[in-house]
Amino acid sequence: MSGDSSIWPVPYHSRTHSMWFGNEATGDYGTGSREMGELMSYPINLSSYEGYRLLLEFYHWREGEGTIGRDVSFVSISIDGVNWDLLYQSYSGYIPPWEKVSLDISKYAGNSSVQIKFSFDTFTKTRNFYRGWLVDDIIIKGTIGTLGTPLSLNITTPDSDSSWEIGSTHSINWVSTGIIQRVKIELYKEDIFVRRIVTNTYNDGVFSWSIPLSLEESTQYQIRISDVYNPTFIVTSENFELFTPRSLSIISPDSSSSWETGTSHYINWTTIGTIANVNIELFKEGVFESEIVASTPNNGSYSWTLPKGLNDSTSYRIKIFNEVNPAVEDISDEFEIFNPTLNIISPDSDTAWETGTSPYIRWTTRGTISNVKIELYKGGVFELEIVANTSNFG
Repeated sequence: MSGDSSIWPVPYHSRTHSMWFGNEATGDYGTGSREMGELMSYPINLSSYEGYRLLLEFYHWREGEGTIGRDVSFVSISIDGVNWDLLYQSYSGYIPPWEKVSLDISKYAGNSSVQIKFSFDTFTKTRNFYRGWLVDDIIIKGTIGTLGTPLSLNITTPDSDSSWEIGSTHSINWVSTGIIQRVKIELYKEDIFVRRIVTNTYNDGVFSWSIPLSLEESTQYQIRISDVYNPTFIVTSENFELFTPRSLSIISPDSSSSWETGTSHYINWTTIGTIANVNIELFKEGVFESEIVASTPNNGSYSWTLPKGLNDSTSYRIKIFNEVNPAVEDISDEFEIFNPTLNIISPDSDTAWETGTSPYIRWTTRGTISNVKIELYKGGVFELEIVANTSNFG
């Protein structure tokens, strides 16, 4: 393609021509049929370069449908013209001009008949109205006496200790050696593909991932990273966990609750996310008072019989937390715990009762007291028992 005849902007990287599969008059590759083509080099003698570090470099830009398996660019290499190894492929919708690609071909050094092939395949007959793939300034560079650095990539985060909340953002981190320019990152679960995280990103060792809310909880997720230009080079992380946001919210007791010692009440709460078991504790004025239950199934309710030894207070609180992750917790409003009480209203200091008469002894009750005993004292000293056991009707 020459700059004079092309309708494309920047149709070449250097000088006045580049290589392109398509129709310069229309600027695309649409014919109504599936189209494919290739550019193959003459055999290149690399027999004198065994042990050298060799790089195949070229500049390119492309525009295509951006769908997996359609409008695909390939770079392949062969030492016999029959069997071809894939060095690079891309179905990216757009790569801006002019991206430089460097591919390590050191392992092919020492061969006398190396061929490079650039190919493009639409795979379909429709939607072929994009600009396609431009390639320019292809060169093989060698460094004397330096072996090619072997490709390696190690995913450092996530690892087996990672537990990431669905909906949050985390960094995927890795280190690599050799020539790996761009990588694809995917999510797997139990070695089964789940979704693409990013199709094509720079190999800079870090990618910020916003974890989609649509994912399900599992401890068997894996990150898989592959070389965009060498898809056969794939590395998989250790299994790690993704979990849904978890929270606990206490419904009862609340600020209006007033619970009597010795009685049973339900502690009720709601849960978001998966929490198997919870611990429940009692606090008074912000200070730990006692453990209500060390571990109970997270079913939203627990029946608690209040110990009779608790002191009266309106500053009690209940704390519920995840047995596995105590940071997931909730603390109730302040509420009251009280002990049963009796209050005599008659006789009082103004009362004067005549012997032989039958006045009423009256009292009020707070709490649950079924029966009472009534005694007479004089000067603080027991005088006589009025009734040993009578119903607490006041």
